[in-house]
Amino acid sequence: MKFEITNKAWHKLFDECAQDARNHCLVISPFLGKKVVEKLFGNNPNQVRVLTRFNLDEMSKGSSDIQALDFLLSVGAQVRGIKHLHSKVYIFGSKKALITSANLTHSGLFHNYEYGVLSEDPDFVRSVTDYFEELWAKATPDLTENQLTEWKNKISESERLQNGGQHLGDYGADIGFDHRDIDEHDAFSALEPHNWFIKLVGTSRGNDRLPLGSFVRDVIYEDDVTTRIWYPKNKHPIGVRNGDLAFIGRLVKPADVRIFGRARVFRHIPGQDEATQKEVEQLRWKADWPHFVRMSNPEFIRGRLADCVSLYEMIDNLGTDMFRTTRERALKGEKDIHVRGTYGRQPAVWLTAKSAGNLNRRLDQKFANLGRLQL
Repeated sequence: MKFEITNKAWHKLFDECAQDARNHCLVISPFLGKKVVEKLFGNNPNQVRVLTRFNLDEMSKGSSDIQALDFLLSVGAQVRGIKHLHSKVYIFGSKKALITSANLTHSGLFHNYEYGVLSEDPDFVRSVTDYFEELWAKATPDLTENQLTEWKNKISESERLQNGGQHLGDYGADIGFDHRDIDEHDAFSALEPHNWFIKLVGTSRGNDRLPLGSFVRDVIYEDDVTTRIWYPKNKHPIGVRNGDLAFIGRLVKPADVRIFGRARVFRHIPGQDEATQKEVEQLRWKADWPHFVRMSNPEFIRGRLADCVSLYEMIDNLGTDMFRTTRERALKGEKDIHVRGTYGRQPAVWLTAKSAGNLNRRLDQKFANLGRLQL
């Protein structure tokens, strides 16, 4: 049997498999990117079937590219949808199968830390193919151009009306997964980030700014962000949902914010996710900042705040595309938008998909160069 453990150079692996994929390919990928799909299949693939998610909210936020579906239909691929799909499986030319954590997106193939097993073993390929066929039989009917046009119109109308709170719907097949049967924390790992935000810490003591020479480890313990991030008593974190991605930052001097960590977060549960009396006695600032959201597997840069990602530098590069609110105001035609001042008006500020991707890449580079703190 031949098995190959793969953890890097994903784009090269898919390039090597492209010719097989254009002859025959079965794909399970919750999220799709148009450019990656185009490169893999070319303009005239022979037989391609794709299982993915049909969640319009995810598409409208950029987690998955609806134009990738457009391309797949244009080259004759069959596409079906399943709710809560999380598997990533690729069968190239019916003789080679890959099980991986990588979505068929630019991030999945070029930026994220992914892992997988590639094999040409006949039993392995047969088992993976059986799994695909089982899901295929339970999925929606094949996506049509009329359906896709309706979805694109629905997303465009929502964006035109700036109606970010409206749920656009999930049109995938419900094949029996019932999230009520498992604990909320167990289900958490199956979620993909839908929203991204920057959460500032340290403002509990009068908007104090730390010197750039301060160590990240000290900041984490002083502001108690080892497993939780805190909110003021008049600002409940009601907008935070399970699976959102929080970037954690600190005010510094000279004036800036340095992003030193990130973590997936759980939704806030009122009455439960609150500081206890004992915690308030130990850290008096928690009397004014008593609410928190819990974090999962937080990552922090090993170094000083000077080594971390500069928010002001990102703002200078991205402008109004930095924050969700500034982008919306720019789309409305507003002028003289003070982007740097946006984060100071709220305990957390929501990012666009573009700025979140940019920030993730910057943090990845910092982690690669400096390492992660072991707390």
